[in-house]
Amino acid sequence: MKRIFTLLATCWVMQKAMAAFIPAGTMLYLDASKAWTNETSITARFSSDGMSAQEVAMTRTAGEQHIWQVSAPTPGPWTVVTFQSISGYQTAELIWGGYQSLYVVTCDACGSGQKAAGEWRYFTPLPEQNPGQLGIDYTDSIVCSDLADSTITLSVGTTQDYLYSQWFAFTASAWTRIEGTPERMIASLPADTAQDIWFLFTGLLVKKDGVGVVNGDFEQGNTGFYTDYSYRTPVDDHTLYDEGAYTITNDVRQVHTSAPSPACSHDHTTGSGMMMAVNGGSDVNKTVWQQTVMGLNPQTSYVFSAWVMNWDQENSNMAKLEFSINGQLQGGRVSPQGGYGHWTQVYAVWNSGTSDQANIRLVNFQDASYGNDFAVDDISLSELVTENRLFHFSFKSCDPPLPECTNDLVYRKWNDVLFCDNHDSTLVSWQWYLDSVAIEGATKQFLYMPDGMAPGEYYVIARCVDGQLKVSCPITFEEAPRSAVSSPKIPSHVAKKEPIRIQMNGRSAELNIYDMMGRRRLLTYTRGEDIELPHYLDNGMYIILLQMGNESVAQRIRVW
Repeated sequence: MKRIFTLLATCWVMQKAMAAFIPAGTMLYLDASKAWTNETSITARFSSDGMSAQEVAMTRTAGEQHIWQVSAPTPGPWTVVTFQSISGYQTAELIWGGYQSLYVVTCDACGSGQKAAGEWRYFTPLPEQNPGQLGIDYTDSIVCSDLADSTITLSVGTTQDYLYSQWFAFTASAWTRIEGTPERMIASLPADTAQDIWFLFTGLLVKKDGVGVVNGDFEQGNTGFYTDYSYRTPVDDHTLYDEGAYTITNDVRQVHTSAPSPACSHDHTTGSGMMMAVNGGSDVNKTVWQQTVMGLNPQTSYVFSAWVMNWDQENSNMAKLEFSINGQLQGGRVSPQGGYGHWTQVYAVWNSGTSDQANIRLVNFQDASYGNDFAVDDISLSELVTENRLFHFSFKSCDPPLPECTNDLVYRKWNDVLFCDNHDSTLVSWQWYLDSVAIEGATKQFLYMPDGMAPGEYYVIARCVDGQLKVSCPITFEEAPRSAVSSPKIPSHVAKKEPIRIQMNGRSAELNIYDMMGRRRLLTYTRGEDIELPHYLDNGMYIILLQMGNESVAQRIRVW
């Protein structure tokens, strides 16, 4: 679930402020491959305000040469963890990276008693079971023996949907890691055709199911949240002169003279939308923003995110912001970074535990009356689910051997369709391939890819009525635009209170509905399924906007 915006690129810098508490039972991992390779004992020391520190011995992670692991002890949650080796090497005080994380020490030659620097990364250990014991449905591919030791490419989706992902390979009775993303993993088939190979993809998928913060981007105006601050209707550049006041605006410079130039005072979402602009007050007990999200799943992980910005040109008395969920701190105490006009992300993974709701609260602990000016935007809470995909490859002898490829056998019909020529009706069966891997279910005369052609080489093996084979020469796609015929289909009119039916043709998208005044009336997401969208729109004209990565489709619709 990540968005990348190029608008106002000179005015903001993406920076993550990681979570500051570690729930009991959370698995933490330490990569000692650079600094502590000869150690025989490493401990993790957990501490937190008001609790006695606890030291826990770490153990080596199965199948990993230099990775150690530990489970955060009870009671928790802990705010600080420090790793220390038997020789006295230790890390500086850390702020946890969220979920189960790997701390990678970047010190190449740490001396005795020195502190080692490092960074957190999301981490999944090697599977402990053989592929057949994982209980995951798998895709089975049989390839010709002459493809032994050749390179293959696999993909499961788009990187933007995953918070974290990892590929593994299983061959010769052992798991290994493979570099890759959800969009592409490149690996080699075994050189020994008597061996099978398995590939496993595991990732943390951000669900876009509509459950989460209401009006977190403030596009609906001053609604959907509680605050102890005083609302000011935007009138002029003196609107926010009062301490402890806020407004909803698309340009902070229009409500306060101390705001930066217009190019650096817009919202985080699009650069032209709304945000909450705040003149911080000296009372640190007042709630700046609060909302309770209902209907959550207990014992479920959610990713929390918010963006904050300083808009005081003198960068004086920066806000000290704390987001909490059900009383648990999220992202630590954060001040906007990079000077005025720069957006900073507050980001953490939160587990719901036994609760089915999340009370999200923002407090400002800066008590200075001068300066202390900030903006908030894009507050969100999205469910995380673990998704696994398993692929199996085995070899067979291909007889007769494949002939030389033919250049005029296949041609592009559209940007997402390849067509095999059969003008003399001699071909009776087809199998399409991408990068030497059979495409599951692609056994027709044409190849149609609903999401457009992924990068790679495509070809078809066709069988003639007499049993002979024909092979097309590869057609290479880098990044081809989609055909109009496979774009989503939006109706031009719909009766009032009747559902809006949109044919997505397998396309994942963010769906927005705007009225003719430019106000957003609805926001939802689809992962490719067709939409039957209930609505309560009044009679009139509206704009439906579908955002699909770098591509967008907009259409006017009449409700009558």
